[in-house]
Amino acid sequence: MRPQSFGEILNGAFMAIRFNPSVTIGLPAIVLLVGTVFFSVGTWSIFGQSDLFDPTTTTPQAFTEERIGGTITGLLLGGVLLWVSSMIANAFVMVAASRAVLGEKISPRETWELVRGRIPAVLTYSILTSVAMSLALLLVVAIIFGAASVSAEFGVLTGIAGTLLGLGAVIYLSIKLLLAPAAIVLERIGPIAGLKRGWVLVKGRFWWIFLLYFVGSLIISVVGQVFAFPLGIIAGIVPALWPSLAGLAISISNGLSTFLGSLLGAAFLGSFIALIYTDQRMRLEGLDITLMNAAQKQD
Repeated sequence: MRPQSFGEILNGAFMAIRFNPSVTIGLPAIVLLVGTVFFSVGTWSIFGQSDLFDPTTTTPQAFTEERIGGTITGLLLGGVLLWVSSMIANAFVMVAASRAVLGEKISPRETWELVRGRIPAVLTYSILTSVAMSLALLLVVAIIFGAASVSAEFGVLTGIAGTLLGLGAVIYLSIKLLLAPAAIVLERIGPIAGLKRGWVLVKGRFWWIFLLYFVGSLIISVVGQVFAFPLGIIAGIVPALWPSLAGLAISISNGLSTFLGSLLGAAFLGSFIALIYTDQRMRLEGLDITLMNAAQKQD
């Protein structure tokens, strides 16, 4: 038990998944399946219309004035439920991965008992950060439009600068707050305390964590595309051969792609973040020494 190197954390995420697949894969699969089903229903509200792929139809049923409200509502509701299920799935994996570091294999029931009380705090934190970033984005957009009203050239320059600064701010805040959900779940603290805690844990190792997370996200993206590519081909072929099944094929392939991508993201990135969190606590707070002393006292 000691601070880990770059490669050890990457390899450790895979090892944590293999060590306790019933929690790192099984539990997330259950909650993500529920979220994906609702999301797919929202997708079906668009692609399931028989006239959507009819070249003679100018306005498909899903986009008529009578049904556009239901279409948008279905997509929004499905998206929200998928987001909630992803947050819960990540929490499951973080608990399992943190126990795997200690060589403990926690059961699905124990994991649920530990996580269920943390769900409101995790969702509140995610809502707060999402709202804050959305307001910041709206402010940048307002500034760009204000500059454009002065002159087109000034608007373009402001837009470029605002986009670059906004992108940099999003990346910076995403890394600085990367460990906050892990702190909320594992330390059982509130959303505001978790935000502060996550910020402190990244101190002094921003670029190392940024590189780790970038590589981890890249791995998940590549693996996700491996699964999504054949599903995309099927979704493209079916409408050409069987137009009546086009909506069903697209909805199913999109649902499967979403489910697999979300499951891979929860399993790998959840383990990954839990390991980075543990590593940072070892480096900054001597967590490894504390745990070894506790183990010796138990012996």
